[in-house]
Formats: sequence, structure tokens, C-alpha cells
Amino acid sequence: MAGLDLPPDRIAAYYEDLSPSERARASAFKFDGHRRRYIASQSILRHIISGHYLPVAPRSIQFGRAAKGKPHILQDGGRGPIEFSKSDSQGIGLYAFTQSSDIGVDVEWTRPIPDLESLVESNFSTAEKTAFFALPPEDRLAAFFRCWTQKEAFVKAIGEGLFFPLDRFDVSLAPGGPGRLLHVAGCPDAPSQWRIVNFCPKQGYAAALAVKKPTIHLAFRLFDNVTAS
Repeated sequence: MAGLDLPPDRIAAYYEDLSPSERARASAFKFDGHRRRYIASQSILRHIISGHYLPVAPRSIQFGRAAKGKPHILQDGGRGPIEFSKSDSQGIGLYAFTQSSDIGVDVEWTRPIPDLESLVESNFSTAEKTAFFALPPEDRLAAFFRCWTQKEAFVKAIGEGLFFPLDRFDVSLAPGGPGRLLHVAGCPDAPSQWRIVNFCPKQGYAAALAVKKPTIHLAFRLFDNVTAS
């Protein structure tokens, strides 16, 4: 995890790490706060890769995208050995890395949602809706973010994103229980192949990580000293 609300001089230094396409995307943001957080998020990703995974300068790292948009590292003309996923929400960024294993991460700021029930009806599976509406009203907001982050992490991990309907699979949203993939339509072996972890990276936020190898060792770090070169 890393904070994205940084002073102007740090943002200016981070901007120098970005590729031309990243700079173009940064300039397209309407609000300056969104632009600065995007610059921080992308450059911190580069610094983490450079400082912990690949012996290259942050600005030298190249990224590609799969057919449905999932990003990956390019190295020596092909796909690099490190798989990654990143997510950001309301000033914090989460980054997840593995070697040769599909991975996805999602973080959400747990703010009130006026149309909560309609979002559940339109995005959750039948089993998830049943579990959600069986909860006391005071438990439903936390359950929503618990379920939503798991679902987003999973579709990011499989590289489908918006192309994979969220109602085609079930995850656990039981309060206090572990995150878990319960069912994927057309893929009965999927629950045994995936591990989903719910966690709270910071008070007021919910997050989940999905990884293809369920026995993989997970380690969490706070990147509070990422410096621009």
C-alpha cells in the first residue's frame, strides 16, 4: 500500500518517470486532484517494480496490455516474469505482485451508497443477493464492499474486467468470515484453484486480493518511503 496524496514537488518528480501515453492520460483528467493521484499511482508502481523485482530504472519499464486490457510488464520483447495488479481509491494505492501466477487486487473507500440495494440487484449473483438481503440492514454496507472488492479482484486476476459478468460467480460475504470463491459458472474446479483474501489496508477502506495459486505465501508491505529518482 502507498499514499497517493503527495506534495507538488514529489508529483513533479514522479511525472518525469511516466511514458508518453501515461502523460497523455494524466493530462486528460478534468480535476487536478485526480491527475496528481494518477501520476503518483503509476510512478509508484514503476518504483516498486524497479526497487524490488527488476533491475531497471523506473522510467525504463515498459507496459503492455492483453486483448481485454489487463496490463503486464514487457521485457526483452516479450512478457516479463512478474505479474501485477493495482487499484486505488480516495488517496491510497494497492499493488500486488507474483511470479507467473494470475493476480488481482481491489480497494474501495467505504462511503455510504444511496442506491446500495439496486447495485446489489444488478451486479450480484442470485446466491449473493440471497445472502445480502438476509443480513440486518446495519451490516449490509460492509457486506457490499466485502463482496464487491472480492469480485473486482477476481475479474481483474482472470484478465476479463468488464467482459466477465459479475453475476456468473459467487463469493463469500459472511461477516467475519474469510474471503472465498464459492462458484464460477461453467468452471466447477475454480474454487479449489483460487485464493481470495479480504483485508483492511486502512481504516475506512475495504480491499481484496485474488491469486490463482491458493497455496502461495502472501506478504503485505506499506510503501511509505518510495522516492522519485
